[in-house]
Amino acid sequence: MKVECNFPAAVMMVADRVKASGGRCLLVGGGVLAALDGDDPKDWDIEVYGLSYNKLQHIFSTEAPKLVGNQFGVIKLNIDGLELDISLPRRENKVGLGHKGFDIELVPDMDEEEAGRRRDFTINSMGIDIHTKVLSDWFGGLEDYRKGVLRATDPETFVEDPLRVLRGMQLLARKAKYIDLKTMQLMNSMAHTFPELPKERLCEEWDKLLMKSDKPSIGIDFLIDVGWMHWFPELNELEDCGQNPDWHPEGNVLIHSKHVVDSAVWVRDNTTLDPFWKKALMYAALLHDVGKPDTTVTPSMIEQDLFPKERLWTAQGHDKAGEPLAETFMRRLTNNKRLTQAVVAIVGNHMQPFSLVNGKAKKSRYERLHRKVPLDVIGWMSKCDSCGRPDHMPGHEGRCIGDPDYEHKISQVLFSHYEDLINKPVDPIIGGKHLMKAGFKPGPDFRDALRAAHDAQLDNPSLSEDDLLKVATGQLLSNITEL
Repeated sequence: MKVECNFPAAVMMVADRVKASGGRCLLVGGGVLAALDGDDPKDWDIEVYGLSYNKLQHIFSTEAPKLVGNQFGVIKLNIDGLELDISLPRRENKVGLGHKGFDIELVPDMDEEEAGRRRDFTINSMGIDIHTKVLSDWFGGLEDYRKGVLRATDPETFVEDPLRVLRGMQLLARKAKYIDLKTMQLMNSMAHTFPELPKERLCEEWDKLLMKSDKPSIGIDFLIDVGWMHWFPELNELEDCGQNPDWHPEGNVLIHSKHVVDSAVWVRDNTTLDPFWKKALMYAALLHDVGKPDTTVTPSMIEQDLFPKERLWTAQGHDKAGEPLAETFMRRLTNNKRLTQAVVAIVGNHMQPFSLVNGKAKKSRYERLHRKVPLDVIGWMSKCDSCGRPDHMPGHEGRCIGDPDYEHKISQVLFSHYEDLINKPVDPIIGGKHLMKAGFKPGPDFRDALRAAHDAQLDNPSLSEDDLLKVATGQLLSNITEL
């Protein structure tokens, strides 16, 4: 079968150089699926046959190649802004625990079918010859892709790498409709191997689920179906946490959280938020209510007279209670401290917009919140939370995050204050130089002191410089007293 696709000049240049040296290039992986759909591939994974790794280095030496190493046989190129991963076929023998517990042998003259067999799912085991555009499909991947089924390419090798289960999580949400029953059984049998996975590989798959799928909730349901959800206890406990049916007719907290993260996809794809904050928002949307299991008042608590009946199904303080749980979840996936801190900040402050708007808070309160989380980000979080239910439920029709006719008053107030802060920032009157002039030495306490002075300035614009300096120095002296 010939695939109708046009490859960029950079890709053809790579294929031409390989061919001139006696080799052959296949496009493999996700790029094949994009080409079959008539789309331009975003991932350019090119497998080269007939050349050694040293030869590859030589023929691309003028392109500033990034060498991943002889063990993996991968060279990364950036040509005219196009990222290309060029690799050799390899044979992998399981020799130990973990994703890295393989003895890897590069085999340039390997049969293409054998090379395809080592890949995870049949839909990822196809290849397109870059020169002839002929599709090679040794394991029925094209038929599986058309049917929307994820099927293990080789059951014997599939179970050697637990990361393949999490690949299934994000691929099901992005490229398929259901999982082959035998493959489901394989995945379930691999649940005990989760601890072998390094966090950086976990994060790659979660990032793809949250940043590339149209419905991340499909991946969450997948984890339940294959028996892997217990490895993410912060989410696992949400399924048994009930909610007030008047406020949350959709059901338990996990159901609500899935709707919220699905709503956040619209924000991810249709707003001008900074890419960093888009990712933080997606993770926070999933995790925003992880504090509810520890704070929700249940019927049994009412029966035991632990709380008055008016508190049934309330979860006061769940936002702050969720902070350490969100941090634990994120630290399980990544060493990116900035991302973790941003997610925790959104989770811990996601109820603040409701409190500030309904409490008719002063501008300074919004400024303080903005220092923790940008007001546009927390505004979108608030709107996603409000849309965290099916839009067909009685009394809740039309609550769609992308519906321009749905006016969410709380988020609108946040967006308005955000515009004010961006367009009309209130510069602080008191700075570090004022504190040094007053005889204080610069140190970490300066930040709290200057923030206290700025808050006072926003609360009462009529305060003089001397008044604000007293606030700052008072904060400094208070910190010294506590020490």
